[in-house]
Amino acid sequence: MHLLITLVLAIASPWPVTPAGSVAQQWVNAFPSETAMRAFYARNLEPEDIQKRSIDARIETWRESQKQFGTLKFASIVSSKPEELKVMLLANDGEKREYTFTVRPSPPHKLVSITRTEYEHHGHGLFPWH
Repeated sequence: MHLLITLVLAIASPWPVTPAGSVAQQWVNAFPSETAMRAFYARNLEPEDIQKRSIDARIETWRESQKQFGTLKFASIVSSKPEELKVMLLANDGEKREYTFTVRPSPPHKLVSITRTEYEHHGHGLFPWH
C-alpha cells in the first residue's frame, strides 16, 4: 500500500522523488511564509551549519529574495541527481530563475546549499559590441 501511495504522489507531483527533490519542494512550499521558512531551516540544517550561519542570517537573505520574487513556483527540471537538483522556478514577475538544491548524500539528507544562477540579459543593439 505504501508503494502505491508513493507512486500516486510521484505521478501527481512534478518534483523528482529524490532527497534533493524533497528538500527543494519543502523550500518552495515554505518560501511565502517567514514562519514556514524558519521551520524549514530548523528541520533541514545540521546544527553545525546553523552555528556557521544562523537561521536569522538565512532569513535575512530569504527576505531579500521574497521581496524581489514574491512567490516561487515549480516550472521545470534542468537536471536531477539524488543529492542535487537544478530546477527552473517561476517568480511573480513571470521570469524563470534557475536554482540548485544540494543535500548531504547520507540520510537524513540535510541541506548543504541552495544557489540561484543569475543570467545577464543583454539588450539587442545595432552594433555587435553592445
